[in-house]
Amino acid sequence: MFSSLIARRERVYDEKAIPDCGAKSHVGRLLITFSALFAFGASCGFLLETIYRSTAEQHLVKPGFLHGPCVPIYGFGFALIYVMNCIRVPLAKNPKTRFFLSVLLQTLAAGVLEFFTGYFYLQRYGIRLWDYTGYFGNIMGVICPSFLLAWAALCAVYSLFLHPFIRRGLHVFLSNGICIFFLGGYVGILLIDLVLSFAAIAP
Repeated sequence: MFSSLIARRERVYDEKAIPDCGAKSHVGRLLITFSALFAFGASCGFLLETIYRSTAEQHLVKPGFLHGPCVPIYGFGFALIYVMNCIRVPLAKNPKTRFFLSVLLQTLAAGVLEFFTGYFYLQRYGIRLWDYTGYFGNIMGVICPSFLLAWAALCAVYSLFLHPFIRRGLHVFLSNGICIFFLGGYVGILLIDLVLSFAAIAP
């Protein structure tokens, strides 16, 4: 089964990564594609973290600092992982080796994004968006080995099982003008939320 999943993953490399989206310029297609990936990742991340933290703390916890159901770091992270899964790792010729090396690079990228995001908010605004202080090997409470392993597992699951469906689903979603219209509405509301939220936490 593992070999067949790897083979399917290899075939996906040959498919078009950026949908046409109805945009005339390549930059326009990139922006629309990134917006769709960001919206999906930020919303799913919000849902997953809400479930995880609410279960762990035994009361409803709303993650992030925005007013709406969106955690931007998951949006950026999801877009980053999508892009990394669209690029063949040039250092490995064997598909299985390429898979494991790709997951390693994705995990490192997720860890770097998590660390610098947590560090920025802690230093700039005095806000701790998450707290790993009680975890083994943590650095400043913003990153730790156990969560890096969790990101590695999620990257592996995404790469093997989800990426082919996400890639094709993205093409279907962005070929629909109504979907792009609602995506534009999401981005507009998010920008307003960002302005209001940063104004509220500004020193």
